[in-house]
Amino acid sequence: MIIDTLQSQYGATPHSVMWLGTRFLITVAHHRSAAASVGMVMGLLATYKYPDDRQPRAPREAAFRLVQPSLTIRDETDYGTQLRPGVMVSCGVGSGQELLTFGIPLKDVDGELYVTVCSHRFPLGEETVFHPTGAHSVIGKVTAILGETDISLMKLKKGIKYSADTFGTPTTGDILLTRLKHPEHLLIGERVYMDSPFSGHCDGLVSVVERKCVPSDEPIPRLFWITIPWIYIGKEVMSP
Repeated sequence: MIIDTLQSQYGATPHSVMWLGTRFLITVAHHRSAAASVGMVMGLLATYKYPDDRQPRAPREAAFRLVQPSLTIRDETDYGTQLRPGVMVSCGVGSGQELLTFGIPLKDVDGELYVTVCSHRFPLGEETVFHPTGAHSVIGKVTAILGETDISLMKLKKGIKYSADTFGTPTTGDILLTRLKHPEHLLIGERVYMDSPFSGHCDGLVSVVERKCVPSDEPIPRLFWITIPWIYIGKEVMSP
């Protein structure tokens, strides 16, 4: 019935319609679609998302993990100089080392390549990055911290290549990472994916997007607000 309403009253044909319990999530052709201007449909709230307008990638063979992580198995494989998102890296050596997951490759305005890592795992004075653990090779150093985002940038050593393609999975293949997405642009019902050496591939759904005021002990004229996406992550998540 909602599809008939959108077609008859607004002249719009949605790509898909999903009921999320409190609202409709409607996929429309583009941002200028007539349907995208409709905030209420049949007396119920409706939000909108837009299909990926990038050109489809040509079929090709994906790279797969040599060890599939599980609840009891970690992928501590040394992938040498051919690295990609989801491989294990570490800060420090011995019993004090911190293990974490590599992020995505980014380039600055001069074309210099960096890779994202979480800031809290690399305190001041511990900027050296190892792969896969502290008992293995040094692959680079953390050179910049991006404000309060908990994202740091590391510079790879010469001779190390970093792919923007994730490890492949039997169901999704590999995913090409192109940019960091602003949390305010996440939509309820949008699919998200995670791949780490500790859990392997997981997928999920954005369930709630919250705006929260951040308390401050400083005498500042205004308080800061942050966007908090609430995401369910699991194995073989189905659409609601």
